[in-house]
Amino acid sequence: MNQILKPFVQVEITGNLKEDIAAIFHYHQDEETLKHVLKVAEEAIRISNQFGVEPEEAEQAALLHDVSNIIPVNRMVDIAKALSVKVEEEELKYPRIIHQKLSRAMAEQVFDISNPNILNAIECHTTLKSHASQLDKVLFIADKLSWESPEHNFQHEIRQKIENNELNQAILIYLNHIWEQRNNLKLVHSWTIQAREDMLSLVEKGFVLLNETITDTKDLMDMLDSLLREPAPFWNGFYSDRSKDIPFFVNHPDENLKSYYENGFIPRGNMLEIGCGPGRNAIYSAQKGFKVDAVDLSEEAIRWAKERAEQSKVSVNFECKSAFDLIPKPEYYDFVYDAGCLHHIWPHRRIEYLRLIYSTLKTGGYFGLTCFAPGYTEIGGALELSDYEIYRERSMKGGQAYSKEKLFKLLEDNFDNVEFRGMKACGEDSGAFGVPFMWASLWRKK
Repeated sequence: MNQILKPFVQVEITGNLKEDIAAIFHYHQDEETLKHVLKVAEEAIRISNQFGVEPEEAEQAALLHDVSNIIPVNRMVDIAKALSVKVEEEELKYPRIIHQKLSRAMAEQVFDISNPNILNAIECHTTLKSHASQLDKVLFIADKLSWESPEHNFQHEIRQKIENNELNQAILIYLNHIWEQRNNLKLVHSWTIQAREDMLSLVEKGFVLLNETITDTKDLMDMLDSLLREPAPFWNGFYSDRSKDIPFFVNHPDENLKSYYENGFIPRGNMLEIGCGPGRNAIYSAQKGFKVDAVDLSEEAIRWAKERAEQSKVSVNFECKSAFDLIPKPEYYDFVYDAGCLHHIWPHRRIEYLRLIYSTLKTGGYFGLTCFAPGYTEIGGALELSDYEIYRERSMKGGQAYSKEKLFKLLEDNFDNVEFRGMKACGEDSGAFGVPFMWASLWRKK
């Protein structure tokens, strides 16, 4: 035994740690600390398995954590220096705090403890420290739960967190309590400050991990969304400059949509346009007698569409929202129209999108669709990418071209095809919009 410590340990060390600790405190007539130590040991053992800590290590650390209380506080600094224990300048303001380092030294030099996990936990049981181990945390919180004082009204809340397996949150309750009282305390140890910063980070990460747990299909959709570009900011920027030379910025309806009305394909009734942009097709349809709901996730597009509707003196219910945020209206619409929305929808959302269209249409209702056709990239079209390739690249590269075969595969189970053709190119003076690199198709709900 170290000769510096021998005057304080006037009992035989037998190797039975619990009995030896009891004998030391009995000798020093410190029954209060012994009672606390035994209570901490009981608490540490109780929660050890819960947080992946060896119960034997938890018990040994708890039994030894306050053993240096047998050294008078007014001698702790000198004893620590004699034992080559590093004493920080801040600890001189409150020498009692040094007891955790002295207890480590006594565990090592009196009780021959060599396990670094146990020694480290003893050394920071009062303050904790950054990068704390599970044993560090278990001993720290067991110590706080074992205090007997009406002032410690945070204990009930800590116990609730422990019961919910939230060890970091439980520790943060105490560390926040200390932080809030910092102006009234002699010392808030730098280890405590660092530990609190660690706990704040870990708890925040824990919430993120919890929120990123996939428990249902919605969580899966949200996860895939997070891997890909958020569409709204892009489209707001796209529509913000109305002077750009963009073909579909013209205030004319799609040529195929005009042909549906002129050829009597579609009876008048309720219409939904998805991805309406500046509103040219919705406004035209309202002028033809439809009661029109039109949505787009771009605020800029909807603002422009409302201005156009006001200028045209027609009533259209324009809303800035995603198609996936629509309030369901089962079998309400006679006609749903998509002028270039599908080819910008991520494949994992396409399933939900097509279900939405099917469910909102009346039986016998019509679905009109224009989308990129493959093979026209040199004149403004899009690449024909496989669904898998989009996720490998995490990009649609401006849109996804659909082959005729793929569109039929997606739609033919629930829709009969009425018309399928390439969109006709239209000049500026034609009163219609049309480009040759898109499909124009009409479908009837079975």
